[in-house]
Order: sequence, then structure tokens, then C-alpha cells
Amino acid sequence: IKDAKVIVSSGERSEVLRPQANFTKLPPFEYVGSQLKGEVGKEYQLRIEHKEKVLTATTYIPKPVGLDSIWFTKLAPSDTVGYLNISFINSSDDCYQIATRVQDKEFVFTPALYGNLMNDITGRGELFRYQVNKGPVVLPKTNFTTHYNEKDSVELMFNTQPYSAYQFWSSFQNEILNSQNPLFPAQTSLKSNISGGIGVWAGYGTFIYKVGLANSTATLEGNREYK
Repeated sequence: IKDAKVIVSSGERSEVLRPQANFTKLPPFEYVGSQLKGEVGKEYQLRIEHKEKVLTATTYIPKPVGLDSIWFTKLAPSDTVGYLNISFINSSDDCYQIATRVQDKEFVFTPALYGNLMNDITGRGELFRYQVNKGPVVLPKTNFTTHYNEKDSVELMFNTQPYSAYQFWSSFQNEILNSQNPLFPAQTSLKSNISGGIGVWAGYGTFIYKVGLANSTATLEGNREYK
């Protein structure tokens, strides 16, 4: 829908988003803004008006949690493929999400396979280790695999996310895996936080790390971004 009125509000300021084409996404269309910048801990309201229909939602941006380490392990010493691994201190009151993007091959970040994690994965303040399995990409050019190739450079996005976002992304990925149809999952099973619609309106506390798999190096400082 290209003629909706989409409004984002911080409670203090509001902005009407403008529609534009984006051919890195499917469908190749989005609404964007330039005036509001997200801040950790603040709430943001979404209001969408189209004809007689009104959709609303509220979210907040959780405090980001950084990774402790990232490393790459091959399936066997002679293999050229393997898995990313991460470790972090479980210190958030919110949930976690891992997503990756292979540089020069993928335009957007894709949530890792079962990469949505509750904060009860381990004790508070304890170190947690996780094997990152590559998630299914919408319309992949080749057959889907959960492995990463050692020749690739990967951007790894580590998010803290509200529970409502955890519910949505977990149910969305389950539907993709169950139906094998990434474009039209069984939407009645999706856990939406949109009043009057289906989808997710979520804030994320984000670190992005660039990882060279051939020599297992990572920029652990990352680039902090708030979405």
C-alpha cells in the first residue's frame, strides 16, 4: 500500500513518514523518516491510517548488550564451511536476537536459525555460548544451507529486543520452516503486536560486528546502532 499515512511519535515529537522505493527489500517499498532518532529506554508509537482502517502499536528501545567473543569453527579441518560462534554475558531484562548478512552477497540482515533467545537461557550475569546457524533467506539464489563459507566476510548483528518482537520473529521463522514458503506464511499463527493488523513494531538495541571467517577475526568493538 503506497498511499497510507504512517506516523511515528516519541510522545514529544511526531513525524509523518514518506514512501520510497527500496529494491534491496521484498516488496521493494518502504516508509522512511529523517527527523526522529531512537534513544535507548524511550517508547515510540506507530499509527497507520488508510481509508477507514487505523493500525496502532507501541514499542521501546532496549539497552544493547555487547558480545564477549566471536569465532568460526569448520565442520572438519579439511572443510571450507562451518559455523559462527558467539559468547556474551546474559545481562539484559529483555530478549536477544542474532542476525547475519554475508557481505557482497546479501542486502539485508536475516535472523539466524532459532536465533531468537529468551533471557532465561542461563543465569543472570553468566556467560552464554551459542552456535550461529545461518537462517533461511527469502528467495535464495542457491539451495539453502545453515553453514557459512570460510571465504565470506559476515556482518553479525546482535540485538536486544522486547518480548513482543521475540514472539513475532519466533513464530514467523517457525511458519517459514513448517510451510517452506517464506513469502506467504500461515499468518493466523503469527504473534503480532500490531493492533488492527499483522506484523511487528519493535525497537532494538544493536551492535553490529564485521567478521572475516578465513582468519576468524572480528571487530569486537562493533558499531553501536539504535533502531
